[in-house]
Amino acid sequence: MKTKHFFYCLLALAVFFSACKPDKEEPEIPIPVTGITLNYAELTLLPKDTITLIATVQPDNADNKTVMWTSSNPAVAIVNNNGFVEAIANGETTITATTEDGNKKAACMVIVGTFVTGITLNYAELTLIPKDTITLIAAVQPDNADNKTVTWTSSNPAVAIVNNNGFVETLTKGKTTITATTQDGDKKATCMITVKDYRSQWVGDWDFVTDGSEYYLGTISYGAEYDVIIIDYSKQITRPISVKIDESGELLRIIGDYAFLYIEGKFEGKKKIHFKLIEHSMGGGDVIFIVDGIKKEGDKK
Repeated sequence: MKTKHFFYCLLALAVFFSACKPDKEEPEIPIPVTGITLNYAELTLLPKDTITLIATVQPDNADNKTVMWTSSNPAVAIVNNNGFVEAIANGETTITATTEDGNKKAACMVIVGTFVTGITLNYAELTLIPKDTITLIAAVQPDNADNKTVTWTSSNPAVAIVNNNGFVETLTKGKTTITATTQDGDKKATCMITVKDYRSQWVGDWDFVTDGSEYYLGTISYGAEYDVIIIDYSKQITRPISVKIDESGELLRIIGDYAFLYIEGKFEGKKKIHFKLIEHSMGGGDVIFIVDGIKKEGDKK
């Protein structure tokens, strides 16, 4: 009986100590790298520029976040073990960050060159007459930009056209904007061109008065050149007079075969003209006529 009791005691103690024995520790599972990103996907630099690329390894708690850096074209840009990039010469290269764990990659395209930063023109605004020509000159910045190619356009080719060299030719009255655009960087500069036809406001029927006496019907019409009008006034002369005018309405000179005539004067407002017609006599002495004109109502401007 005593033996049996002793056996049960031993069994109870064995169960007790077995229950108190600590569990086995589970081995830690390493957290692998799943990806990598860079703070830039593309960079444009000048030679000797520097910048630091920052690699972000995923997940944040990955065990091994070691990254290796390489440049596909070290002649263009180099990179050190910390992602510090230095541009060397014009060209393109790819900077790649690669994780030691998992061989995950992220890349940044680096373009090195002297790029266009702006463009200006020698004129911002012009007032011209039809058939005028002028050359617009584009200055691309900086002076040492790699690609200084410029394209030219006119917003209204019916008024003025421009060729690939900035040479502008005006066609008719109106307004247009000439735009120079750089091929590199799409930088723009503009010149507003206003084309005026000085003749249009004077063309029509007129009453001319010579020396304050009688009225004589006359006309003013377009000349062959765009700054020319034809005054048809037959009191003292039997043929029309071709006269150059400027924007202010000043009569400049007689054009053509009138060797013995010249004219001086100007338009006053839009409906009056006052001029002096001088005829040189072959026998000596000048014949002078003072002429005033009033434009008739209802004429086209």
